[in-house]
Amino acid sequence: MAKISVTYDYFNDMLCPMHMLIHFGKGNFDWSKNYIYIPVNSPFKRKRAEDILDDTFSLSVASTELVMNKDKEGYFGIHIPTVKSRINKLRGEAFVPHFQLEDIEQFVIQIGDIEEILAMDKNVQYTWR
Repeated sequence: MAKISVTYDYFNDMLCPMHMLIHFGKGNFDWSKNYIYIPVNSPFKRKRAEDILDDTFSLSVASTELVMNKDKEGYFGIHIPTVKSRINKLRGEAFVPHFQLEDIEQFVIQIGDIEEILAMDKNVQYTWR
């Protein structure tokens, strides 16, 4: 089971959620799935940016890899084949270190991207901040 936490930082003098961390550990993610769905349950386990370990192999998830499912209210999804396709493109770039899918320990997602995907069907700002 993945551990979900959120980093907070100050924005316009207010403490705001910035990134969601989905930590599953090295070799513990099932890359054969098409989608995974993550609940948006607040309050979140709060972390400061300084609390993130530098030696954790993380992968940022792009907004184009996020999906919504109207049957799963309060959840957003990650389309895993799109993530893998991007990883394969990265591997061909000169300055990207060699790694295997099993090396990735957590996903990092910008909170703004999650808010956008969850508000798509309502065309309003998501208010869980």
